[in-house]
Amino acid sequence: MADLKIKRVHTQDPEKLKEIFETNFGPKAQKYGVKVKWEGLKAKLDGPVKGELRIEPEQIILEAKLSWTAKLFKGKIEEEINKTLDEILA
Repeated sequence: MADLKIKRVHTQDPEKLKEIFETNFGPKAQKYGVKVKWEGLKAKLDGPVKGELRIEPEQIILEAKLSWTAKLFKGKIEEEINKTLDEILA
């Protein structure tokens, strides 16, 4: 079961949205030690946050497990992810 599960609706072209994620989400994730590897419209997350971010035709879904140390900062991590999604989807 995922420690974090975030879903957001979008109306953008999934491929263009992926480009935006690569330039905005990737560097922020790396700042926290999370490696992001894209496979099509799915990003595999590895590090203190392990999981997957999927860009589907009408929604973005992030499901991730947190390391025990990352769980201490779950609220901050979730806040940062939601802030980044707000910026990307604005």
